[in-house]
Amino acid sequence: MTTLPTPDLVILFMNARSAAQGLREWVAKQYDLSSTQLDPAMLTSLPQFDQVTSLCTYFGYDVSRAPKTLLLPVANYMDGLRKGRKLRSDEKVSRVLILAHRRVTRAFEEANRSGGAAK
Repeated sequence: MTTLPTPDLVILFMNARSAAQGLREWVAKQYDLSSTQLDPAMLTSLPQFDQVTSLCTYFGYDVSRAPKTLLLPVANYMDGLRKGRKLRSDEKVSRVLILAHRRVTRAFEEANRSGGAAK
């Protein structure tokens, strides 16, 4: 049986997802990129979110000077996904984290399709 993500985690994801769009726009403007150079399908991928929190990069670009309002929602989501556990510098994103992220995104997408809030 698959455990469903908590509503709080889905809300954190929604906030991170919104911030990711703004962060993508910030990167494009900061580095003088066209919108086609930053794949929108990668906006909310776990590796992108992880790199924001662990390397302070997004799409490989330095985002250390980005507004905190764009960085904090991503950091909060990753913290919620990890349940407060910080990765060691040499540790890769685990399969457990990947599966948890997949459950959250699936719950979010299902809620959007049904037109209601995530349950």
